[in-house]
Amino acid sequence: MEDIYDTLLFDDTPTEQPSVRRTLDEDPELARAWAHWCAVRARIRDRLNDQVPECRLLVLYALETAGRDSALSEAEQEALAASRDEIERALEAVPALAQVVESIQDDQEAFDAAWATQMDGAGAAHRGPETTSRSAERTERAPRPSGRRSRSDLYQWTRRAAVAALLIGVAVLATMYWPQDEALTTVTVDEGERRVVDLADGTTVRLAGGATLSYPSNLSDAEARRVTLREGRAFFDVQRRAEGRSFAVETPTATATVLGTQFGVLTGADTTAVVLAEGQVEVGARDEPSASVTLEPGQRSRVQRGQVPASPTSVNLTTTLDWTGLLVFRSTPMGTLAEQLQRHYDGTISVASVLQDEPVSGTFEQEQSLEEVLGTLAKTLNAEVQSTAEGQYQLVPKR
Repeated sequence: MEDIYDTLLFDDTPTEQPSVRRTLDEDPELARAWAHWCAVRARIRDRLNDQVPECRLLVLYALETAGRDSALSEAEQEALAASRDEIERALEAVPALAQVVESIQDDQEAFDAAWATQMDGAGAAHRGPETTSRSAERTERAPRPSGRRSRSDLYQWTRRAAVAALLIGVAVLATMYWPQDEALTTVTVDEGERRVVDLADGTTVRLAGGATLSYPSNLSDAEARRVTLREGRAFFDVQRRAEGRSFAVETPTATATVLGTQFGVLTGADTTAVVLAEGQVEVGARDEPSASVTLEPGQRSRVQRGQVPASPTSVNLTTTLDWTGLLVFRSTPMGTLAEQLQRHYDGTISVASVLQDEPVSGTFEQEQSLEEVLGTLAKTLNAEVQSTAEGQYQLVPKR
């Protein structure tokens, strides 16, 4: 099991590895812990964005206060000087950050010690016999591995030490920012499968695999409704709450916030796409919290890691949301809708000229029969469906 922990903690996109996905599928407790860990990190990062100007500046601050300001470039010193007041205010507002600073300083000292040891061993090979002899007199040391292996080991050690410091800091902050009694439910859907999840607040989520969704078990009582889509595709039908509390979907790169609406989210480790079917959605970037765009029905925006959300573009909802298992139409002219239904059902549909331009909105299950769909559309348009034995249909006004 040590290997799976190593992969989860030290790989950038661990769940993209089939072996990791299989392990998480076979171990529900580990999957829940992993989802909770991801949610904690995301929650902490969001809340600290308001306090800490940049994470790298906190590292520079730790080095400077440890007396290592000579290791900072001139540009880094200037950036730190400009942000010092903000950092110190953050340390006052979030006392646990002081422990993070201390962890960074401790690991810097450990790195220096490991580096000095490495350089001492590497330098001995280049010193003369007399120097080497004196070194041997000081201490008898076990044979060292090759220089390449030692550097690799040093890199791995320091990498893990750095992450260990981060884990300590996150664990400390988690006790402050994450309710300890908040239980998370995690749903994983395998590749090629679909699953409908009904949340406690009345929201319906259609997951298309492979997908992983996590949400608080007490979502209906939560002050801020918030779920996490770690990967995959999900179509949300969010119920508007009387008190107007928002509903937010977090992904590795974006946050989509709504009040009551229908929208699709497709995400991977580095890119998220949000497609709006109904209502209104605000799409923000995780790395740039102040940057956001607002979507109107029939629009899509993409968010790539480290970038602001792309400007909204218009899409064909029926085609773009085909993976949901739904037929989605919003203000679509009846003539155009009939053409799309023909392609899906491989049938023949004609529409009377007076109905061709009538806008129609609706959401249907792809498994519904053509007769059911046309019957619903006919009621909306005050029309009727005429059919022939050959499977041809005509939509005409009621007489």
